Amino acid sequence: MMIEFQKLSGIYKITNTTNGKIYIGHSINMTMRWYIHLDNLMKGQHPNCKLQEDFNRYGVDAFSFSVLEFVIGKEELIKKEQDYLNGLDFSTNYNI
Repeated sequence: MMIEFQKLSGIYKITNTTNGKIYIGHSINMTMRWYIHLDNLMKGQHPNCKLQEDFNRYGVDAFSFSVLEFVIGKEELIKKEQDYLNGLDFSTNYNI
């Protein structure tokens, strides 16, 4: 039996469970986006240097992925992500 993942659209959070830092993102396919993040991090090629540095330091087991909100529509995705980002202190989190 083959399991097919649905494309889940929404806002997600990557959390460093060691130091509490987070990264907020959005995607029309959050499952695939998480795999892309992991692939880039494991290859040492993630475009977010702060996230990559801590991934190198703490390892894969120190990071978790969670869905903050399911959202439909590209414009709504961007608006909702910005709402979450507006509440962040960028000096202590991974978003740049």
